[in-house]
Amino acid sequence: QRAQLGQAEGQVAQAQAALRGQTLQNPITSQTVNSAVTTAVQNLNAARNTLVSDQAAETNAKLVYTQNQMLIAQGYVSKTAAEQSRSTYVAAQQATASARAQVTAAQAALETARRNLGQTGIQTQTVAGAKGTLQSQQGQVKLLQTEIDQTRLVAPFDGVVTQRLLDPGAFAGPNAPILQVSQIDTVYVNVNVPDENLGYVRKGTAVSFTTS
Repeated sequence: QRAQLGQAEGQVAQAQAALRGQTLQNPITSQTVNSAVTTAVQNLNAARNTLVSDQAAETNAKLVYTQNQMLIAQGYVSKTAAEQSRSTYVAAQQATASARAQVTAAQAALETARRNLGQTGIQTQTVAGAKGTLQSQQGQVKLLQTEIDQTRLVAPFDGVVTQRLLDPGAFAGPNAPILQVSQIDTVYVNVNVPDENLGYVRKGTAVSFTTS
C-alpha cells in the first residue's frame, strides 16, 4: 500500500504538471459535447447507485459490529467473531469513501461537459478534464492514506501476545487470525475432579497448573 501511495502521489504530481501546461487547440463539435454529457450522466448515475449500495452495506456492517460489541461483554459472541465484524465494518467504510470520491469525480465531469454545450472553437474541456483527473488522483491518495492508517493491529483488551499465526510478509484477511493475545489479569480454570478424589478438595486448597 505504501508503494501504491508513492505511485499515486507521483500521478498527482504529473496531473498537476499537465494541468499547468495544458493548452487546447482542437475545436469540439456539438455532437462530441452532447456525447460527453450523455456519458457523464451515465457515469454519475452508476456512481450514485454504487454509493447507495455501499452505504447500505456499511449500515448493515455497523449494525452487526455494534451488536457484537454488546454481546461480547455478555459472553455470547467470541472475540474472533467480534474482530471479524470490526474488519468488515472498516472495509465497508473504505468502500463507501471510495464510492463518494467516484460520485464527486463524476459530478465534476458532468459539470464540465455541460459547460461545453454550445461552445465552438477552442474549448476548455481539456483543462477541466485535467482538473477532474487531478481531483481523482488526489482522492486516491487520500483513500490509500486512510487504508494505511487502518493497517494497525489493535487488541480488544490488554494482554500479552502468546502466539503469532502469520509470518511477516504474509497476506492478512478479515477471516485470518494473525496474533493470539492472552489476558494477564484474572484467569479462570475449570478442572474435572474424579468422584473418588472429591474428599480431598475443598475451598482454599492450593492448586498449581501449567499451560502452553
